[in-house]
This record gives sequence, structure tokens and C-alpha cells, in this order.
Amino acid sequence: MTKKLRACLGLLAIGAFFPGCASSGEAQAERVDVFYPPAPAEPRLQLLAKFSDSSDIQPVSSFKRFIAGDEPKRNIERAQGMAWHAGNLYVCDPGVAHVVVCDLVKRELRALDPDRRGVFKKPLDIAIAPDGWKYITDTVQRKIVVYDREDQYHGTFGDPEAWRPVGIATTPDKLYVTDVANHALVVLDRKTGVELERIGKRGSGEGEFYYPIAVAVGPDGDLHVADSFNFRIQRLRPDGTFVSSVGKAGKRLGQFARPRGVAVDREGRIYALDGAFENCQIFDADGKLLLFFGAPGSQPGAINLPGSVRVSYSAVDAFRDKVAPGFDIEYVVFISSQAGLNKVNVYGLLRKGE
Repeated sequence: MTKKLRACLGLLAIGAFFPGCASSGEAQAERVDVFYPPAPAEPRLQLLAKFSDSSDIQPVSSFKRFIAGDEPKRNIERAQGMAWHAGNLYVCDPGVAHVVVCDLVKRELRALDPDRRGVFKKPLDIAIAPDGWKYITDTVQRKIVVYDREDQYHGTFGDPEAWRPVGIATTPDKLYVTDVANHALVVLDRKTGVELERIGKRGSGEGEFYYPIAVAVGPDGDLHVADSFNFRIQRLRPDGTFVSSVGKAGKRLGQFARPRGVAVDREGRIYALDGAFENCQIFDADGKLLLFFGAPGSQPGAINLPGSVRVSYSAVDAFRDKVAPGFDIEYVVFISSQAGLNKVNVYGLLRKGE
């Protein structure tokens, strides 16, 4: 047997053991797209991806596993607040007392500032300003932990004796933080951390809160607050003036049992999570229910103990290749779960392709 023939037989043997790897890589699984609402209704959202461990960001081929062996996976244990910036999804993970970075540029899952261990106790939410500075609420330390655009630690904001921060949102010059200890929305100067004002107090009236858990800034600057034990999403002017509210206690569509995260798109549509229903309801700017999606379970797109919802226009290019033929996406919706197989689901708001 010649050396050339032996080499050819060797390649054939590898191809038989790993079908397709000798030529075009691993066989691709048949594409199955998940839409909301399901057929025969016109699809408005598509499930694009999920992030639960490092293999979701950088899949490992069977051939590489055979040659190099299994590499330990890096996992997201309990996903809470999230924010997208410059090709990275930052995910607060109180399960490992850190912020996990899903880096889609380097194709890796890593910890934010891994050498500075012990900075976090229970990180719950994160906001990233347009200049890349990051602000993370830690509900055990009762502080806001600050990182710059290069992911370098820059200290903390807040007096642990004065509040208990949970949800956070940012504008170019301010931070809006929900304070569950005082049932208020605290406004801080983003650069200095100095408290500028407090909005609301404990109660059920307009502009009052009972365990406000999340906040989002709308396209007009209005504040949307998930007022959890009042079972509603309140909309306020930046100065705290009440505008309107969505939802009430109940089990029907348009109602809430345990409102959690909130996000607002450029058209004023409101995305509201419910920790009891384990779904997301979408309302228009006038509070009319447009759509709901998600359910608990292990199926693709399932939501289990949801933590946060975020809308991102800048993330579109990172996921456009996942969109079903004939469609494009207007923006990306991220939803985190504290339990289940899908720690972060990525959805796209669909529009007809050109």
C-alpha cells in the first residue's frame, strides 16, 4: 500500500467517524424558526438565540472535542439585569456574585473584571451610558458599583444605610434607581453619584410606589416604573409628575400578578415581564395590549422566573444572520431568566425584508 493511498484511507476513516468533517465541517441541523404569535397568525417576533453557557457563544465541534477533549463550560447561573454595549451583553448573575460578559466579538463568556473578586455580593441590575460607563446595583451591599468604558473598576455610589437599590436606568447625565427600602425612585448625578432628588413614597396612589423593582427611560424621557406590589407599570415625567399606568392585579391579559422588568422602544411600546405568569406582555404607548409571548418550560424561548427585559437597536447587526428568510429585524429584545435552560433569550421584532 502506497503512502498516498494510506493517507486517503485515513481521511476517509476520519470522515466516517465524524460525518462531513473532512470536507465542510459538522452537518448543520435543520433550521427551525420560532415565531410569536405562532402560525397561522402573522409573526411579529422571532426567537434568535439563547445564552446559558459558553457553548452558546462559541460552539465546539465534535472533531475538536475528540482531539482536545471536553473543555469546562462557563455557565450563567441566575440571569438578572442586562445591558448591551459594543458587541457585548453584560448580565448580572447573583448566582456567582458577578457580572458575566457574553462577548460576541471575541466569542467568549467571561467575568467582568475577573481579577477584582469580592466586589459584588448580589448584583441585580446594570445600566450602560452612551459613553460606555457601567453602573451596577448590588442589593446586598446597597451600593451602585461603577466601571468605566474599558471595564475598569471605579468605586461605588450610595450610602448603604439610606437605601436598597434594585433597578437602574441611565440618561447622559442622570441615573434613575428604584429604592425598595423607601419605596421611591432616586435620581443621581451620573458623574458624581450625588443624590439630586427622590420621587414618590410608599402608597398606592398616583406617583406612589410599593416595592418599585425596575425602571426604564422612554424615548421622550418619561420614566416607566415596575411597581410590583401595586401590580402596575407607572409612567412619570422626569420630574415625577404622574402621566398614566398600565395594568392591575389579576390573572387576565393586560393584568399582572408579579410585574418584574420593563423596557420601552422608540415608538413608546412597553415590554412588561411578569414573574408569576412567566411571560412578557407588550403594550402600545396608550396602554393597549398588543401581544404577549413566552411561557415556562424547557422548550426554545421558554421563560422561567424572568428577571429583566431590554430593548436594543445597536444589537441588530450582531443577530441579523439569525433572522428567518424574508424578514429583517427592527430591534432586539433580551429577556433573562433566573431558572430553566434558557438564561437569556434573544428575540427580534420583525419587519418584512426588502
